[in-house]
Amino acid sequence: MRHSLNGLPRSGAGIIGLHPAPNMNADTNQTANIIHAALTLGFLSSVLMWCAWFLTHLPGHHAPAAVTGVLLLVVMSAVLARAGLATSHRPWLVGLLAGLTCGLVNLLLLGSVLVEQPTSTANLSPGTSGIRPDAVILVPGFLLLCSVLGAIAAAAGSRLARTGRDDPQRDWVAAFAWVAVIATIPVLLIGGIVTSADAGLAVPDWPGSYGANMFLYPLALMADPRIFLEHTHRLFGSLIGLTTLVLCLQALFSRRTMLIKGWAIGLLVLVIVQGIMGGLRIVEQNPYFGALHGVTAQVFFALVVAFAAVLASKKADPNQPPFGRAGPMTAIWLGCVLLQLVFGAMYRHLSASDQELAGVGHILMSHIGFSFVVLILAVVTGSMLRGKSGENESIPQARIRVGKSMIHVVGLQFILGWAAFFFSRNRGTPPTADELSAEQVPLVETLVTMAHQLNGAFVLALATLAFGMWIVSRRAGQRG
Repeated sequence: MRHSLNGLPRSGAGIIGLHPAPNMNADTNQTANIIHAALTLGFLSSVLMWCAWFLTHLPGHHAPAAVTGVLLLVVMSAVLARAGLATSHRPWLVGLLAGLTCGLVNLLLLGSVLVEQPTSTANLSPGTSGIRPDAVILVPGFLLLCSVLGAIAAAAGSRLARTGRDDPQRDWVAAFAWVAVIATIPVLLIGGIVTSADAGLAVPDWPGSYGANMFLYPLALMADPRIFLEHTHRLFGSLIGLTTLVLCLQALFSRRTMLIKGWAIGLLVLVIVQGIMGGLRIVEQNPYFGALHGVTAQVFFALVVAFAAVLASKKADPNQPPFGRAGPMTAIWLGCVLLQLVFGAMYRHLSASDQELAGVGHILMSHIGFSFVVLILAVVTGSMLRGKSGENESIPQARIRVGKSMIHVVGLQFILGWAAFFFSRNRGTPPTADELSAEQVPLVETLVTMAHQLNGAFVLALATLAFGMWIVSRRAGQRG
């Protein structure tokens, strides 16, 4: 019998720690994947449920509570069934944790019905007071319902899944980054509607709403369209803030480069600054804060899209065709798009101010004239990215798709810009909280200008992607 350490069997050596247990890393990775998958699917279901809630609670089109409740649960179950399609390793547990995550995030919305419903803001309870006595039962019951439905949906989804669906290389952090992209779109959408509908001053205070806690503002007091829009914009802003915080933590605690971790921290700082700018616009009633709020929102969207694309992209091929002159063109076009964005944001917010601001007409003319420059540069840069007909086979498909999208999206933006110009030439001063009933929301103008602003965010995102692809290609070529 051998007594040397080398003579120990592998199992014995593993027990005393000389050799790590072979399943230790696998178990750790599975646990991490379960947590990341639950966070990703839980936040995704919350974002989609919030969008459904917004549509079913629009003033004048308020759906019955039973219809809304069933719709929201169907949306959640459909998303959480993906837990069973994504993994065969305890899918019910992934669904349960995702459902619990979804329920916790949705408490930010549920607070509007967990308080007493007064008839006017004069009877509104300040701070966190006014919560219904049965809230201590409703909140745990709601979380339990979401968790159980998540587990059932994931288990049902696993029955429909094909074999071999487990992917040990699945990057759930990259998937969560795309959830952050999806969560940003409704914030931009509702923010554009708020500005276009002159609803930015409908709620006079911040961070509270008429003295109440923002997350406990009663649903009964959202009947006015402008109050509903401004308050839900704040709620969606808190959702993207929470999403960015979780994304930042995931990036920091994952095996990422310092560039990625610094980028994630920068996104979190930017979204905090974005929220503060929006609050200062209300407290100070300064239109310049509104313009900065609008610009930083679109810059944040462009950066989070680029962040998700970088996380999801494979290592660049050093042998791919170089960008050539198209590379510097992407940098020039990105700068022009940013300048055009500043012109547009300044005009939208300063032209509606009650202050006598000189130069607003010049800003509009600069915005209109510069749109031709952006359009021409988009066509030229997009065509250069796509390459000539004989070069398409060697050019990466991602570059070709970005080039085509660039031309189409900017062309649409040019059309929407002229439509917004003709529909919004006679904008007045935004009504304050005391003047809400004096003027109706201009529906056509609101929709057209909102579409122009939202599509502008997509233009900036494409410009950022094109520029980032050039930088990555250059570095790959240098390494090659």
